[in-house]
Amino acid sequence: MDNLAKEKLIRIYQGISNKKPEHCLKFHYVYNGVNVNLYFDYFDKKSMSLSLILVADKVFYFTPLNILNKGLNKEYLPKMPFEILSKILQDGKLDDFYRNMETHILQDNPHINYYSKDKIFTNTLKFKKGNIDLPFWKTVRRIRMPENTLINLSHRADISIEVLRKVQNNNLTLVRTAKPEERRELTLILSEHNINL
Repeated sequence: MDNLAKEKLIRIYQGISNKKPEHCLKFHYVYNGVNVNLYFDYFDKKSMSLSLILVADKVFYFTPLNILNKGLNKEYLPKMPFEILSKILQDGKLDDFYRNMETHILQDNPHINYYSKDKIFTNTLKFKKGNIDLPFWKTVRRIRMPENTLINLSHRADISIEVLRKVQNNNLTLVRTAKPEERRELTLILSEHNINL
C-alpha cells in the first residue's frame, strides 16, 4: 500500500480518543457494482490490521490484507466467489481495483467504527467461520507452523516472512480469532517466546 495512504490511516486512527481493541476505521464505497467495506486499525503498533469485505448479489467475501507490501495483486484475494471476482477484474487483473481502493483511502473520510457493532463485519465472520483467515492475533500453539500457513500469513497479514520463519523455527503456530475482545498485541504474544518483530 502507498505510504501516504498508510500515514493517513495511522494518523486518523491515532486521533481516536479512549481507544479500545474493537475500535477501527471503516471505508465503504461501491466498485463496479460491488460493495467494498474496508476496515483498518493500529491496535498493535508493529502489526497493523487491514480487512476487506466485498458484497455482491447476496454473496460475501472476507480477507485480511497485508498493508506492508507496496504492491497488492490477485494472490491476496484467494477463493473469491465468481459473482464478485467477475465484477472487479479488469483485463484479468486487480490493479484498477487496488488503485481505486487507495484513491478512496486518500480522498474519503472514514467512519470511526467498532468491529463488534458493525453488522456486516460480525455477520460475515460468523457465517464464514472456518472458511476464512481470521483478522485478529490471539495466541500461539506449540506446534510447528505448516509451510502453507506461513505463506498465507505472509500474503494476508501484516507480518514479515522473517518473523514468520522465527515462529516456525521455534515450533510454534500463530492463532487468530474473529473476536476483537480476545485479541492481543502480536508484539506481546511473540515476546513471550523471545521473538521480536
